[in-house]
Amino acid sequence: MTLKTNDKKYLMTVLLSLFLFFVSQLCYSQNQLKKQDDGQVFADNVASAIAKAMFEVDSDAMKNIISIISANNYLVKAIKADDVIVNETLITAYRENEELVFNNQIPNDILAINSYQSPVIIDGEHIGLITIYYGSNRINLTTEEKEWLHSHPDIRLGVDPNFPPFEFIDSRGGYAGISSEFLKLINEQLDINMQVVKGLTWSEVIEQAKQKNIDILPVAGKTPERSQYLNFTKPYLNFPTVFLTRKDKEPVNAIDDLTGKRVALVEDYYYVDEVLSKNLQIEAIYVDSPFSALKAVLDNKADIAIADSAVVSHLMLKHEINAIRIDTETGLSDKGYSYAIRKDWPELVSILNKVLGSISEAKRKQIQERWVAHLPD
Repeated sequence: MTLKTNDKKYLMTVLLSLFLFFVSQLCYSQNQLKKQDDGQVFADNVASAIAKAMFEVDSDAMKNIISIISANNYLVKAIKADDVIVNETLITAYRENEELVFNNQIPNDILAINSYQSPVIIDGEHIGLITIYYGSNRINLTTEEKEWLHSHPDIRLGVDPNFPPFEFIDSRGGYAGISSEFLKLINEQLDINMQVVKGLTWSEVIEQAKQKNIDILPVAGKTPERSQYLNFTKPYLNFPTVFLTRKDKEPVNAIDDLTGKRVALVEDYYYVDEVLSKNLQIEAIYVDSPFSALKAVLDNKADIAIADSAVVSHLMLKHEINAIRIDTETGLSDKGYSYAIRKDWPELVSILNKVLGSISEAKRKQIQERWVAHLPD
């Protein structure tokens, strides 16, 4: 394949611009990039990277440069490039549902956040102006809440490593699932860096939370026992629990059908105490994960399992489990999943409720649809 002269010129423009951008980025240490002038640093670097494309009024090159340099910086909400010589806007881009929208009017909620400007200079001539809208959409925190966040820079999260699609530790050791995306939004909105403590089982997470060695559980069902040592935000995820049986066994139609049966229960899950309180004379088979509960039923080590419907659908599709049937919803007190925060940090409950409340229904739906599997009828 032979590139035409125009193609070569375009490619060289993009590559040269990106090279200048990345070189300028490397001129700043990680400590500098954490300062409040990040937005100005980024605006200055974009102005350098895009200068040649703006001088040549190459809209395709400008679009590609903006796409690449904004790809992994979700604090960049919008970019506008103006030609100051003819006084017109050459290109706009803003982030919507993690995608860049080009050459539409920038929404008012983005225009309300912090903006940074940098002149575009080429061969000593001022030809343009870059405006970057950078940071988080503003959350109305009180002075006390801001001070509290400032005085608590290290916040430790305890997660369930085996609770997909809500949260899990993936094959590369990263925190993944629905909650991981909410966590990213919260960190961006508050400009903090809550970190997952890895290497713990769910039972170990619960024990560490009791000892205040874990500060937050991002996916937690509220129970009377947990409320003794944790406070809870308003629920932000809600899926019902269901009964699971083998297809060659009788289905479960109501919780009374558990009487006298072997029931697989995940140890330290929120519904366990409620099931036991029913006095159904079940034989509890304790397991360490929802997949282990499914496996117990599949291997005839348990007659019935109880699990979250979204978790079950995810696991059955992933592991191609066809011999298990999802029966009815359990009717247990499914109050939804909340952020659970150590009892001596009530300030953080209010802060997180504000952030969670600011996330639109459209965004919530988009996150859930990305992760929740649907079994065929």
